Amino acid sequence: MLRRLGIATLLFSLITISALSADNLSLPRVIDEAGFLSAQEKTELETHINSIRERYAFDAVIVIVRDIGDQHAEAYADDYYDYNGYGIGDNADGALLLQAVNSRDIHISGCGKGISVFSSWKIGSTLDKIIPYLQRDDYFGAYKIFLAQTENYLSALEQDKKYQKVLMYPASAALALLLSLITFFSFRSKHKTVQPRHFAGEYIKQESLRFTLRNDTFISTFTARTRRNTGGSSRGFHTGSSGRSHSGGGRKY
Repeated sequence: MLRRLGIATLLFSLITISALSADNLSLPRVIDEAGFLSAQEKTELETHINSIRERYAFDAVIVIVRDIGDQHAEAYADDYYDYNGYGIGDNADGALLLQAVNSRDIHISGCGKGISVFSSWKIGSTLDKIIPYLQRDDYFGAYKIFLAQTENYLSALEQDKKYQKVLMYPASAALALLLSLITFFSFRSKHKTVQPRHFAGEYIKQESLRFTLRNDTFISTFTARTRRNTGGSSRGFHTGSSGRSHSGGGRKY
């Protein structure tokens, strides 16, 4: 009886997981409530997103809404991603691009692996590329830039991991050699015969200590100034209302 109950529980769990996976796959990845995209453009973006999902196991979502009410763009983007079931794997890996038309907000939210893929610097760099397209009403171009940047960052992250694996083996060998040398010289120093000296002067090497006089002349100063970004940008690492961690950043366009 217990065995049958265990099997039934396992089957129920598998069916539930399969259903959730199916729901996730069936979710739209391009949500255009503003009507900016043609059917062909939307299909092209969805095809690119599917390619990213299959190649990198990473979700990408584009959300265009007219209004987000009184909610901050960061909270809206995080909640939309979390509560609609987006993301791949246990950590819900992925990223979402939000465009709020009325408030002219553009925001990127990363989750799981997306926090590394879209760090603060990478969010800023991506927004720098996207905003000129939005300002000339080339929305399709802006969304393509977002997906292209997503794929570029994922590819770079994958290459970094491969490079680290290649370096790991020589580094391990070098560390083993270093530890062996330290052990050898430590053992040798303990067994080295030391001859005592009877006079203090014998411990001093002749002409081994000299004093010289040098002057430092002050010439000039140099001050580097970095311009502060005043474009209404918000970037950083935070926790959404669902309890998940997100990277995020946005601006007005």
